[in-house]
Amino acid sequence: MIDMDDLIGDPDFFQPMTIWRRQITYGGNGVETAAPALITPQPLGSIQSGANPEMLRQADLTSVENLITIYTDFRLYTEGTSSSATPPLPFGPVQTDIYGNAVIPTDLVQFKSDIVVFLGDVYEVFLVQDWTTYGAGFIEALARKVSRGQVAQ
Repeated sequence: MIDMDDLIGDPDFFQPMTIWRRQITYGGNGVETAAPALITPQPLGSIQSGANPEMLRQADLTSVENLITIYTDFRLYTEGTSSSATPPLPFGPVQTDIYGNAVIPTDLVQFKSDIVVFLGDVYEVFLVQDWTTYGAGFIEALARKVSRGQVAQ
């Protein structure tokens, strides 16, 4: 296996990426909004134009077009990713309330898909795959091109 840790600082293979992370918040009326935040300092990654669209199909069986493939050791988020500072119990059953329902941490934060800007175009991450065999924490992510209006949603 190739250890990509040696390549991550090499500008021939990895370049800084512009990534917007969108945290979901809820207003007093319960309406969901996404607050975008620019990730700084810019993570390094290798962005490749295109993927094999013949292999990717949407629910209506149409092929996915205008894709980029991203290789990085920065954890990218897809739709519905959540994060909590409360660590899970190391062993034993899930913590429950008196009715047997799982207790959700009060500091749970949810996110929409990350937005990646590449060559002036805007892409939304929709698939993240584990690539730790190429180095600790490496991932491969696929992102599809979206219009700037879709990003605001």
